[in-house]
Amino acid sequence: MSDPIAALHAPYRASFPEKRAELLAALSQWRSQPQSAEPIATLYLLVHKLAGSAGAYGFDALTELARGADRLLQPHARGGEPLPVGQIAPIDAAVVAVCDALASA
Repeated sequence: MSDPIAALHAPYRASFPEKRAELLAALSQWRSQPQSAEPIATLYLLVHKLAGSAGAYGFDALTELARGADRLLQPHARGGEPLPVGQIAPIDAAVVAVCDALASA
């Protein structure tokens, strides 16, 4: 009997370049407008979806990185707290770490 997760692992991994490109584009947009609601919401949605799906396909380290970025983005992504200047660098670094993990997986 074959492992259904293993059968899905390769196609999911094959989606990493596209996921990374989407994240990098959203990150670039957010960097140009860090206080704007739309770019941070887009960035959050991408990271949140990755945090939810990567572990299901066996990419636990990627899930943890995405969850970390998700936790940083969430309070600001839903029109909640304004983004303090001191939060920009940690969010940027967390998203870059996710992009790096996608590139090296």
